[in-house]
Amino acid sequence: MNWLNEFKSDWIRRGLTPEAITYANKFGEYLQKRKLSSSQLRNVFGEMKQIEWQLKKVGTKDIYHRYLLLYPKLAYAAGRQSSEALNDFKKVFEKAYSTITNENEFQEYYQNLLAFVESTLAFHKAFGGK
Repeated sequence: MNWLNEFKSDWIRRGLTPEAITYANKFGEYLQKRKLSSSQLRNVFGEMKQIEWQLKKVGTKDIYHRYLLLYPKLAYAAGRQSSEALNDFKKVFEKAYSTITNENEFQEYYQNLLAFVESTLAFHKAFGGK
C-alpha cells in the first residue's frame, strides 16, 4: 500500500471519517509489523498533547511556533535512525502537517491532526507495538 498516496488531507481539514479510521488501523498495523517502537510515535504524540494543553491555556498566538517545530523534530529523529517505518510515518505526518498552512488553520484543524496521530498510535499499540 502506498501510505502517502492513500492519505487524504481532507481528514485534517474536515475531520476524521470512517475511511480515516480504517487507514489509521492499517497504517498502525503496518508500523507495528515493521517494528516501529511506541516511544518513537509517543515522542511526537507527547509533544502534540503538550501543544493541545497550552493551546487551551494560552491561545494560538503563543503556541503556533511550537507546532511549526513538530515536523523538523520528527525529521531529525527519522534521520538519526534508519527505519523504513519511521520514514513512512514521517512522510504521512508531513502530508498531514502541511495541510495546516497558517495560524488560523492551526486553530481550526489542529484537533483533527491530533486525532489522526492518536488513532494511528492506538492501533499500533493494539497490534502489539512495543
